[in-house]
Amino acid sequence: MMNSFLLLIDHFLILSLHRLILQFPYITVIKHPLNYSNIRWNIDKIQSFEGGGQRLLVVLLLILSLNILL
Repeated sequence: MMNSFLLLIDHFLILSLHRLILQFPYITVIKHPLNYSNIRWNIDKIQSFEGGGQRLLVVLLLILSLNILL
């Protein structure tokens, strides 16, 4: 039951991340949030954007933490 709840939250967060990327089309460097080899580079890139970058960083970190729990 708990796993399905976490999967639902994870799915919602991925959709939110996709919606944010559509708002900021120049952040297309993030092909998939679970590409761990490029996470550090992606986070550095996201932090360099103003405004929505912080929101996107929070959503990305939430997705990563939920996937580690699963």
